[in-house]
Amino acid sequence: MIKLILKKAFLFGLITCSMAVQAAQSKELLANRCAEIIQQLAYVSVNQNRSVCIDKLTSASTHVNSAMSLIWEESYPPARVLLNNATLALQYAELSNCKNLLQIAHLKFEVNQLKHLL
Repeated sequence: MIKLILKKAFLFGLITCSMAVQAAQSKELLANRCAEIIQQLAYVSVNQNRSVCIDKLTSASTHVNSAMSLIWEESYPPARVLLNNATLALQYAELSNCKNLLQIAHLKFEVNQLKHLL
């Protein structure tokens, strides 16, 4: 009887541990995608001439950076809000006819995709 209880406890512990490892890997993957997006936003903003474009791209980068911090803390609903704000900033940059329009559109797509993964 005791052996059966110990086996069940051991299996439950393994399952819980496995789920925690998978969640940590997922969290790390999402945070790494945020870091990649931030780097790409920095690259795109360097090539801009208009201050509106620089402001919106910087704003999007700041929102994604804050979302990355919240992802590490596992605060997903506020991270979604910040990623939505980043998407809006990128959309404004698109509508402002900024340089590298295709890259901005792709970054907006990536931020949206990241938001839906949360």
